[in-house]
Amino acid sequence: MSMCLRIMAWLGCVTLVLIGLARPLWKSHIGLFLYPDHRWAFGMIADTHRATELLGPWMSPVCFGLASLLWLGTDRSEEHG
Repeated sequence: MSMCLRIMAWLGCVTLVLIGLARPLWKSHIGLFLYPDHRWAFGMIADTHRATELLGPWMSPVCFGLASLLWLGTDRSEEHG
C-alpha cells in the first residue's frame, strides 16, 4: 500500500472515531441523514431541518466499526507480505 493511500486511510479512521465520539454531544447534527429530496448526508451536518436521521443510537458503533475495519486494512506491515 502506498504511503499516500495509507495516510488517507488513517485520516479516515481518525475522522470516523471523532464523529463517533461527538455523537452523544450533538445528537441532532451528527448522523446519517436522509432529506425529503432523497439526498443523503453523513457526519456532522449544520442544516438538519426536515431531514430524517437513520442510524439513531447505532451511529457511534457504526463509526467505530468502520474505523476498525479501515484500520485493519491499513495496519499491514511489510513483513506480512
